[in-house]
Amino acid sequence: MSEEIVDLGHATEAGLRADGLANALTGMGTGRDKSRHTSTQPIVFLTQEELENLYGEWIPRRIVDIVAEQSTRKGFRVLFGGDGARAEEVAGIEQVIEDLYILEHFMLAAKNARLYGGSVILLYINDGRSADQPVNKNNIRSIEGMEVLDRWQIAPVINEENLYDYSKATYYQIISGDLIQQPQLQKIHKDRILRFDGSWLPYRIRQRNYGWGMSSLQTVYDSFRHYWTGLNSAATVLVEFEVFVHKLRGLSTMLAAGKESDVRQRLVLNDMSKSI
Repeated sequence: MSEEIVDLGHATEAGLRADGLANALTGMGTGRDKSRHTSTQPIVFLTQEELENLYGEWIPRRIVDIVAEQSTRKGFRVLFGGDGARAEEVAGIEQVIEDLYILEHFMLAAKNARLYGGSVILLYINDGRSADQPVNKNNIRSIEGMEVLDRWQIAPVINEENLYDYSKATYYQIISGDLIQQPQLQKIHKDRILRFDGSWLPYRIRQRNYGWGMSSLQTVYDSFRHYWTGLNSAATVLVEFEVFVHKLRGLSTMLAAGKESDVRQRLVLNDMSKSI
């Protein structure tokens, strides 16, 4: 049975639809509609310096800190042997967490990831191998320490293996060279790194960002800038609200005598001393 097509009258003879609203007087829906000139723009990632400057303001700082601090506030337990009553807590794990400052490192890594879009925790694993080799899981003697680096201090090494996805790098390169515990390290295998990514990004945009995520401040930057501009503008309006009338006896005589600098200085002092 063939389906009957009902003509709703939306299309012209050429098959073009003309849905929508228009107002010839206000210009809505016509070529004079100003909103039609609104378009999307590509993401321009905030630089390291811009992000750090934003972090100095209390609202961006709160956005970055609150999730990291609250998620590590109560700590955690390590259980083995199943769920519920069958689970057994590993004895002595609390002391290891304290000795390695695990919660502090996790909190710092999360803050860096939310601020810069990515961070890592370097694991100094004593397994008899160098840092650029995979971890020998059968020969782990100890974890000697941990260290947090933000995405500007370390970068994925780009090669044929991860050319199409920088986030899946096998090796990472130390950029800043300011490691505290082992400053001689340059190349690190991914097994010795815990990676923290910022906000999720689509594949092509993530590649433009060298495989890292997006800063939590990126999406709120425009709104915060408008808010801060409005706040500062309002404060300026309050100071300048009073219209100050300057009256100087003999003004024309002073100007004719070449005393413009004295007049200007007097006006500046008057303007600075006014208030609401």
